[in-house]
Amino acid sequence: MGFLNTIRRQQIFQRLQESSETPALGQSVANVRRSKIAVRGTDELFFAHRSSIRCTKVSQSESYKLLDTPEIDFDVSGVLINSSGTLLAVYNESHIVVVSLPSSTFMSTEESLIKVKSFRVGVSSFKVSKIVEITWNPCARFDSGLVVLSSDGFIRSFDLSTSMTVPDAEYDLKSPSHNRVGLVQNSISDPVSMTFGSSESLSGALTLYILNDNGDVFSIYPFIPNVIVASKDQVEDLLNETVLLTNSAVDGSDLIRKRQVIEQLKFVNYIWRQTPTSQKELRGTTELCVLTPQSYDYTIQGPFAIQPFPEPLYDNTAVNIVSVKTGPVSVLAVSYSRDGFAILLPDPQNIMSFRDTAFDDPYGANTDEVDDRLVLTLLDFKSSSKKASGSFTVVEGVDLILQRSNEIFEIDLSKWCALFNDVYITRDASLSLASYPASTVVRQLKSLSTTEHFVGVVRLTNEFGERFRCLVTDQSYDVFEETVREQSDVDSASSERLETPAPSKLAAPFFEIEKLVDGVKAPKISAPPKAASKLSNDETTLRGLNDVSSQVLKHLISFHRLGLALNYRLVNQKAELERQVDTSLSLMQRQDNVNSKFIDDSSKIKTAMSRQEAITKRFQKLAENLQTVSAVPLSTAEKSWFKEIGKLSVNFNKFAKQNYTLREQLRFIKSELDTKSSSTSNSVEGLEEWDAINKIMSEGREILMKTSQGLDDSLSELGTRLQESKI
Repeated sequence: MGFLNTIRRQQIFQRLQESSETPALGQSVANVRRSKIAVRGTDELFFAHRSSIRCTKVSQSESYKLLDTPEIDFDVSGVLINSSGTLLAVYNESHIVVVSLPSSTFMSTEESLIKVKSFRVGVSSFKVSKIVEITWNPCARFDSGLVVLSSDGFIRSFDLSTSMTVPDAEYDLKSPSHNRVGLVQNSISDPVSMTFGSSESLSGALTLYILNDNGDVFSIYPFIPNVIVASKDQVEDLLNETVLLTNSAVDGSDLIRKRQVIEQLKFVNYIWRQTPTSQKELRGTTELCVLTPQSYDYTIQGPFAIQPFPEPLYDNTAVNIVSVKTGPVSVLAVSYSRDGFAILLPDPQNIMSFRDTAFDDPYGANTDEVDDRLVLTLLDFKSSSKKASGSFTVVEGVDLILQRSNEIFEIDLSKWCALFNDVYITRDASLSLASYPASTVVRQLKSLSTTEHFVGVVRLTNEFGERFRCLVTDQSYDVFEETVREQSDVDSASSERLETPAPSKLAAPFFEIEKLVDGVKAPKISAPPKAASKLSNDETTLRGLNDVSSQVLKHLISFHRLGLALNYRLVNQKAELERQVDTSLSLMQRQDNVNSKFIDDSSKIKTAMSRQEAITKRFQKLAENLQTVSAVPLSTAEKSWFKEIGKLSVNFNKFAKQNYTLREQLRFIKSELDTKSSSTSNSVEGLEEWDAINKIMSEGREILMKTSQGLDDSLSELGTRLQESKI
């Protein structure tokens, strides 16, 4: 709960409504692929607000800092961070600025403005054309290869380690007769999006998929920078794949395919031979080999055939394409302007295509037949009843974020992992829809208001591995906890969140290894037909030996694949063991903390219980004493005392009554005197009456004095007796 509240209190997203971000003329609101937020590591955020870049480390502070980037003098449309977290590309339709990010230690500095280096990229390249999309090349050295698709139909590849202004390669997608790139069948009239394949395999990292406006998908394979950076295992895997393709092509009758795989074998063998003596580059904790490929002219492959082809795509317009890794393979997700999206599985046996230097056209250009090997298998197609343009962005893992009009959806592809394992092992893509129907899960995350625009979505992870998704618009931001909790009888709003255990590293099914084991249990190598007992140097014997060697090589490669799978499984077992040990240690530490708190609380409880027991005993003793008390008769002295008190009370009441009567008489006399004095003040009779009145008043005064004296004596006697009684 603490990390969740920390995210919600972040100041980095405040005052978003001041930006008043409205789409430019002709620009679609559904531009979710242009995210203004980037995350490095688990919780380092970078956010573009107007022409400034904010940054913060969520776990350390709720405030944010600014990057000092004077080169950014435009309103930013999107940001994109490279895989190593060293470079941040900041761009809009006309400008690109690359910022060299500081290390994580600088995020905790007390200064509010962080000094960084920033550079403009391709200043002269985008004066006329507009920038459609950018991406980082996963095979570039120092993770500094930036690939830009522009509205003029060009793809420009920049090697930022050598030049910020001049691209090291340009690809004219609209011109089939270009001296570097040509098309076998069709041309790309209006490219709208591009994406690389999976960066975990070298074949995927060397494949650039291009989406045309009419929905056709093309590829450039290999799409390579001047220098390739890859691990030794990736190069060896690509070599094994190429050898298998070569064996299958040599046995076939397709001459074009043979020439292509032979060229691919030469290309891969050339870089593979450099791995023992090549320079090394560290990217994180991974050691990569710096390899220099041979110079080739490349071709564009496509368009790919989508099988089966959904009817709604005949009159639809494509918006963008992204590559998502699910299990051992990657799939392509394509969004369309009017009808939903499609999930496509690329052919795992795709072959590199090179331009033959001896001819003007690439291999296969002299044929009128469509290449039946360029196939994308349709895994799923989600059609929407609401006709609105939509576009994707990828969140780490197997989740996609789709925006259609004013609605934001989450596309969960995790249920496809089991299918992709089957396809990867059996190479049979027909398992898809028949075996795993409706495996794509679509959930709505947010509905935007008419004046609200999408800004970005990122995933943050706390120190316990719990993941949270932050979806930001220009008016608000929402935080979603990705761990799904079971419903309980306790109100979730008032109860603490239960921690969900982290997924096991061995969650992948084991049948992959079982199938590989079945393939090598009983290797059978058949002898060539009409094999003689003695070997001779004729053509038949040589063909037989070639056939036997091919069978042996195929089994050796199967053993090698099994070894790689077992090694991968062992690595996962080690990681799982370490995770379980760390989890056990964490649980033990928490148990110790709980036990210490329990000991402290138990001592307090014992003290409170002992006090309660003492109080209970006192009450019990008092109750017993009260029950044993009985009525005691009064003594003679006490009786006489109460009798005297009764007499005094009677006398006191008598004297009080007399005093009241005298006071009333005096009031009456005074009133009479006042009345008489006004009429008889000068008569003798009045004087006699005054003498009588004075006599009565003197008598009354004497009575009052005696009464007062008697009361004083009675009160003093009463006080004396009270003191004697106390003694």
